Amino acid sequence: QSRLLLQHLLASSLPSHATPMLERTASGRLALAGVHGWHISLSHGSGLVAAMLSEAGCGIDIEGPRKMAWKKIANRYFSTGEQNWLAQQETEAGPQAFLRLWTLKEAAVKAMGKGLANHMASMAFDLSGKYPRRTGGSTDMSLLQEVREDHVLAAAVMTQDPVNWHVECLPVDRL
Repeated sequence: QSRLLLQHLLASSLPSHATPMLERTASGRLALAGVHGWHISLSHGSGLVAAMLSEAGCGIDIEGPRKMAWKKIANRYFSTGEQNWLAQQETEAGPQAFLRLWTLKEAAVKAMGKGLANHMASMAFDLSGKYPRRTGGSTDMSLLQEVREDHVLAAAVMTQDPVNWHVECLPVDRL
């Protein structure tokens, strides 16, 4: 399903003369070949799929509600400020609040082209305002987050320039 979504995205976004090919980088990350200057990111899990195309390094993550040891994960990968914010959320809102931070971290690490395991704890995010923002690091990243009842989606692009975000939800039968 993720490949179908990516094909749809490429067909609707790239010039008609472009002939993109998918390849794996040395680190195993999926990349575009045959189209200079474009970056892709994919995410899937819990029956959900997300794809992203950008002219700068990018990352996307989508997560649906599921049972997990989110408090234990937060203690390992979240900053003190993130843990404090999470503790202030209502008990029933805790899992979704956790996913808000987790998806931002995963999208950002993907956008930077780094491995998830070693870099999730090295960055922090502030969700206290209208828009999420990265704290304690460079500001060369634009962020988007959508929180819905059935999923949380986060996207990151390595740029200081304004990003023209376009998010489209498609049923699988439309791909």
